[in-house]
Amino acid sequence: MTSTERNLCIYHRLGWSTNHQQQPCPNCHQTTRLSKQHLLSCHRVHTFLSISKNISDPVSFILNRLPKTPPTSHQKHVYWKIIWPKLCYILHQLHRTCRPDYYTTPSPAKNQFGHLLLQWTEPPLVPHTPLLNL
Repeated sequence: MTSTERNLCIYHRLGWSTNHQQQPCPNCHQTTRLSKQHLLSCHRVHTFLSISKNISDPVSFILNRLPKTPPTSHQKHVYWKIIWPKLCYILHQLHRTCRPDYYTTPSPAKNQFGHLLLQWTEPPLVPHTPLLNL
């Protein structure tokens, strides 16, 4: 995980990425308070992350599931390979919406996020030993 990705995760968890002043939302152009709930609905985070709408905070839901050790099952590896770049991208978009003054360049492409954690989750390569024909 890069330091930027870690900072965005921490900002979200502490509520620092929201801006509680009445202002136009750069995403939907509605003048509103940029609360966490507005940002989640405005950016359609539940749909983007394929999380049930019954989960009140899909970002925290995923962050709570971060593995402490590299996943051993193929299914979990595939899950993180799909969900982690999406989560990093949406955190970037949420922060960018609330703090546009921090950003002077366009957002990177969706596939540019989350590479370090994905490398960590990669299963180790087992060296192939050739079979001997006797």
